[in-house]
Amino acid sequence: MLSDSSMPDLGESILHFPPFAAAPVPADSSEPTQNELFETDPPPWELTVGEDVQLASIVFARSPHGPYDYRIPDDLLDVLRPGMRVGVPLGHRKKPTPGWCVSIKTGNAAQQKLRDVAEVIDDEPLCDAALVRLVMFIAHYYQVPAGQVFDTLIPASVRDNAGTRKTTYFRPAPGLTEEQIAKLPSKQQSAMRFLIAQDRPMTAAEIAIMAECTEDPIRRLRKKEFLIPEVRRELSQNIRIRAQSNDGEARKTHELTAQQENALSRINSAVDSGRGRTLLLHGVTGSGKTEVYIQAIEHVVKQAGSAIVLVPEISLTPQTRGRFEDRFQNVAVLHSQMSASERHFHWQRIRRGEVQV
Repeated sequence: MLSDSSMPDLGESILHFPPFAAAPVPADSSEPTQNELFETDPPPWELTVGEDVQLASIVFARSPHGPYDYRIPDDLLDVLRPGMRVGVPLGHRKKPTPGWCVSIKTGNAAQQKLRDVAEVIDDEPLCDAALVRLVMFIAHYYQVPAGQVFDTLIPASVRDNAGTRKTTYFRPAPGLTEEQIAKLPSKQQSAMRFLIAQDRPMTAAEIAIMAECTEDPIRRLRKKEFLIPEVRRELSQNIRIRAQSNDGEARKTHELTAQQENALSRINSAVDSGRGRTLLLHGVTGSGKTEVYIQAIEHVVKQAGSAIVLVPEISLTPQTRGRFEDRFQNVAVLHSQMSASERHFHWQRIRRGEVQV
């Protein structure tokens, strides 16, 4: 009750509030019931479906740069990995837009309308996990779109699959029985039995040659679903790996002078320390610096490592390459005067760890 005499008398109504409306009592119940203050059963349109899905975070070289999340379809769950290129729907563009997958995570599809990854462009990641982290660091440090960093890091010859072609391989359909094969025409039987005996996927041309038939029986077997096709993108095998044996200057004996021995010892010690070091090897022309480089790299290769040698100009590449090829089994060369196919071929060799220098 208000005691301030200066305030008007509002009566007792200020102390009374209308009660909550009571629920009607069912006819067959003696216990009174009351409605809940808050709804425990919200309407269906307010329910959120909490289904967890796998999401891919995609960045693009052109605007809009992203990253944007896309749902990974079931058929791509075991295929897509960070460092791969994908084709995804972007805006109102009809064709899938190429982008780079930077991460895969678990998310809730109901939180937003997610679109699916349309295709995976690469068979294997072009960037491993360490390179993906490097790209994201560069993008953050220099404030540039990560998609542009990816395109700068991976050569155009690799992104364009220069010097490659799609080849179709065949393998027998699972569950085939001898009775099914015995009912086939003789040429088709011969092709099937040969493929099964080889126990590896083969091209139509390989099967035709070995089974002594044309490719027509193979096409018929594919139509009957006796053969399962598998498309692979392969590099051309017509590129020479080794250019020449040596440049005429490589010696059979490689005895070092005292100064060379001292320089080599310091380089090997730096390598064995496992820490990053910078060393400058100084000497006039003809003093034997290249031999020190070669023996230092031999020390690295013995430890299952590899090395990069930078040549000051392209005109010196042939003789330098020959000298290194005389001492190492696997040497790759990259420079701007090579064809796109050659650069792609050697880049893939380096990526697979087949190259020492």
